[in-house]
Amino acid sequence: MANFFTAILTFFLTLFSVSVMSFITMAAPVGPWIDVTLVLLGMFLIKIFYRTLSPLKTTEILGYSTAASAIGGSVATACGFAFPTLYFLQPDLFMSLLHTPAMFVSLMAFMVLAAGGLGMLIAHVCAPVFLADATMSFPIGQMTYSLMSVSGSIKKAYELIAGLCTAFVFSALQFFTTLVPKKIFLLQSRAISLWTLPHILLRSEWILMLVAIGFVTGHVIAVPLAIGVLIKFLAADPIHQNFFCDLAADDFFFAFCSGIVLQSTFMSLIELPQYIYKFFKSGSGKRLNLAEYVSLTTFQGLVLGGFFVSTMLFLWYLKFSFVSQAYLLVFTALCTYQIAIIGGKAGLAPVGRFATWVMVPFLMLFGLDPLQITVVATFVEISGMVVVDALFGRKMAQLAHLDTRKVICYQIAGLVVSSLLVGIIFWLLISYFGLGAASPLIAQRCQARALLINASHFDYIVMLIGIACGFGLKYIKINSTLVLGGLLLPIDFSLLLIVGGLATYLVKDREEYVPFWSGVFAASALFMLLKTLF
Repeated sequence: MANFFTAILTFFLTLFSVSVMSFITMAAPVGPWIDVTLVLLGMFLIKIFYRTLSPLKTTEILGYSTAASAIGGSVATACGFAFPTLYFLQPDLFMSLLHTPAMFVSLMAFMVLAAGGLGMLIAHVCAPVFLADATMSFPIGQMTYSLMSVSGSIKKAYELIAGLCTAFVFSALQFFTTLVPKKIFLLQSRAISLWTLPHILLRSEWILMLVAIGFVTGHVIAVPLAIGVLIKFLAADPIHQNFFCDLAADDFFFAFCSGIVLQSTFMSLIELPQYIYKFFKSGSGKRLNLAEYVSLTTFQGLVLGGFFVSTMLFLWYLKFSFVSQAYLLVFTALCTYQIAIIGGKAGLAPVGRFATWVMVPFLMLFGLDPLQITVVATFVEISGMVVVDALFGRKMAQLAHLDTRKVICYQIAGLVVSSLLVGIIFWLLISYFGLGAASPLIAQRCQARALLINASHFDYIVMLIGIACGFGLKYIKINSTLVLGGLLLPIDFSLLLIVGGLATYLVKDREEYVPFWSGVFAASALFMLLKTLF
């Protein structure tokens, strides 16, 4: 009975994590880890439906279900940050895929299995060494374990549910009644000397979700977004109106943003040799001791072997040459290994940077079509996200003394279920909301990648101004990727995220309120998905 309940809980939490993170990563430029939210939600559901469980059995069920379902959140995050790039590169091709649901869902499913399988293999190879390394704490894994093992965590679970209920009630009032206005007017556009204040109209359906995301991510997102908004209205717009009025507003703006992206990419590529040097100098390959590997069962070996075969078939179907396939697999594996190290030490997964490192040389060497470019970027991001979350799950299992082989089985199951769900959810969301500036799903990171690829088509003078701006941001040590969010996101979205981030300064301990606000952003995203269904 306990095994059946664990399987049902795992499926529900995987559906939850894929749904929430698919929406959030296309709507906002950040993707918070959902592992903690899954633990608290799972804890609450166990208390409701399975009261007779002992604390030890509760920890076991929570551990297996969280380790599996967190993979779904990672897969959705990677896809949300990369796959819509195809829309900004070749809208007609993307829409033709969208109008063929079976093809759209199948493409995403095979891509997730192929890239996620590679990430799982690398996690399996690295786990014995990384988990024994005192310098690698895997903070998210430790946090999920501490929540499972602390009796006071049930209070946090109730706070999460309070956030879920608050957001659902607010969304229902906004959608079904007139008690909450659909739009809230803040500021009328007006000109003051060289500057034009923007017209600001808040859409109430987004208020709670964006404030919640801003609060959970804190000042990390608030400051860069605020700088992006200021650059747009105090610098970019006046420069366009006074010096480049012959250019259309969109042409100027995208050229300016593309300059910032080019500068960021150039500085990132300069760091690549340093990473490669550190990799070989540290003797990383020698550290991997075959005798320390967790032995796979025949079933697990066949499944992971099947993932590798699916990778080769997937790339062959998309007409990658044998040499380009080898390049993609080798460099994705190297980058994924480095992402795993960063995740283990800092709890971060900077997959966008590494995807660029693989994609740019790939583009120069092999000359890819838009679909292949998108697949390369998405492939690296999925592999990198999966390896980090898989190792978080292994760390949590190690601390909780769970069966490692069983954890591997659940993580494999989580990847397979996620591959089947992510295409369906993306298809529903994009079909209903659309993509781009006119849609809530602005996919800012994908727009930035498309700007990099299409940089040769923009005005070079404006691009140079953007490059200079990028160097200025680097000098003051501001994340240019998040600054682009302030430039590309609608002004009301940026302001709400900034308000949420700055609100963290009003409380003594931000962590105390994170469960509530995590429930708010999760419920708001789910309500948006339910709107697409009904």
